[in-house]
Amino acid sequence: MNKIQRIVFTMACLLTVTAGYAHKIMAFYSENGTVTATVNSASITVGTDDIAVNSPVTLTITPNASYYVSKIEYERVMDLGNAESPRRRVGFGTVYNISVNTTDAAYINAHYGGDYTFTMPNYDIVVTVTYASCNLITGATVHWDTWDGTSSAPTSIEYDALEHTANVWLGSADLTVGTDYSITTNTLTNAGSISPTITGIGTYSGSISSGTTLTITKAPLTITADDKTKQYRDAVPMLTATYSGFKGSETNSVLSTQPTLSTSANQNSNVGDYPITISSATATNYTITHVNGQLTITKRVLKDNTVDFAAVTVTPDHFNADGSAHEPSITIEDASDGNRPLTLTTDYTIAKTGTYVNVNSPDFTAPDIYNFIITFTGNYTGTKTVDYQIRQEITLNNNNGHRWRTYYNKTYNMEVTNDFEAFTVSSITTNSVILNGPKAVIKSETPMLLYRKTGTASGIYPALIKPSDTRLNDANWTGASTYLKCHVDGGGTPTDWDLDNDGGITGGTTKIWILVDDKFARSKSGTLEAEKCYLDLSGTAYYAPMFNLGITPTGIDEIKVEDTRKGNQFYDLSGRKVSHPTKGLYIQNGKKIIIK
Repeated sequence: MNKIQRIVFTMACLLTVTAGYAHKIMAFYSENGTVTATVNSASITVGTDDIAVNSPVTLTITPNASYYVSKIEYERVMDLGNAESPRRRVGFGTVYNISVNTTDAAYINAHYGGDYTFTMPNYDIVVTVTYASCNLITGATVHWDTWDGTSSAPTSIEYDALEHTANVWLGSADLTVGTDYSITTNTLTNAGSISPTITGIGTYSGSISSGTTLTITKAPLTITADDKTKQYRDAVPMLTATYSGFKGSETNSVLSTQPTLSTSANQNSNVGDYPITISSATATNYTITHVNGQLTITKRVLKDNTVDFAAVTVTPDHFNADGSAHEPSITIEDASDGNRPLTLTTDYTIAKTGTYVNVNSPDFTAPDIYNFIITFTGNYTGTKTVDYQIRQEITLNNNNGHRWRTYYNKTYNMEVTNDFEAFTVSSITTNSVILNGPKAVIKSETPMLLYRKTGTASGIYPALIKPSDTRLNDANWTGASTYLKCHVDGGGTPTDWDLDNDGGITGGTTKIWILVDDKFARSKSGTLEAEKCYLDLSGTAYYAPMFNLGITPTGIDEIKVEDTRKGNQFYDLSGRKVSHPTKGLYIQNGKKIIIK
């Protein structure tokens, strides 16, 4: 516009001013874009339509492609002079700026284009919109999350259970989504890919849709079947797995298909190792590796320091010695498995020993405690020892009514049966033998007195006991043979004693008293049988013809012998006839009797 045109234009503007109530927008200056105006939604013709003072004026601005609004302003039209440009500069009037909205999404997406409102002042104005060239976004790099711009742009990452965001790098920094560009899809959490279209907004223009693919790859996950152990015949334990590689707080609940675990072993499978196979697990975000495990079946423990499930039955548990071999029947069951019968050689073996005389080669003939050492084998483990006895007979006084008998056993320790009691000699007095007892056991190599409490049985078979039995530690054993002794050879074996040919007996230096009819009487002749003991009072001051037993077991009355002196002949122990017998031991009708 030349100078004359501008003067004419200005004059026209001045002539149309209606002072005090309305003014006009005299011109729009908007290179690289378009501007229109409305007042209360009614379009305004520039330079023609009056606008009431204080009315809201809406400018609709549309930048051309590749441009953005950088500034909007209006200024007062004052006079006709010095108008060297289409708008008045500072110094020729007041400049009013309209803020460019760079934060609202609608303005940003339109390169700051859109509707801008201001209040019409009390004078004519011209409106100027200033534009700037947009930065092209076509050379941008798309990457995951933040990037320092130095290393390779991260376009593929491994799944980590987090949400990842697509970012755009241009020049030397990341652009801001929503401010510098829009994007069709910019987040991804699960394994997969996105290929967004990126369009410049705000101060950026252009778009890119190729080379924008970003990927999240599946993470590795290892599922390992847990190793298991069980004893033979136990149920197969629950099969479980261990997971290695889950991201964040994820667990096996995120699997699309849970793993399948199996083993060929069952409750009856023999001892050994069996694979536990694992397969079939699937997941959206994981590449799965299956690792098999192992089920180890161990021997079933039937007997150790804390467990005893071996139910052993010995039938019978003893025999009485009769010169023949007797071996019991043995059955073994697993008490922890419903008394399951076990099989010899397959499930166990038996070694046989003895406690006393058959330690190395038991013959099951001689009295002994026989030990069956059971060793579990095959699918079982442990050892157990059970006992079986062949018991030695002790003969008493042939059912003749007398209840005492001396006894000596070199080999066996015995447990006295209920019908009998055992005593040792504690001391003697002028005419009495003081006994110590009754005792529950008979200790080997100790002279004893046995007492039959009831009945007339002449033979008993005491239970044998092992040398480790604590009852043998009784302090009352000490000194048991001080007075009561047994005739033994150099090896400690009881032997018959021929008193008639013993010089000590016949010479009177050896003074012994033997049990006769329940009393100890001095003897100088005859034969003392093996295992029958005697009182040895040699070198003592005690020389009574008879020594009474000093105690009578509880509940047993003294033996009373009927007085049969009338019409019968009495003889002393030397065979001499006694016309008027008094208290003492005599022979009548070939039998020994006691008169009290």
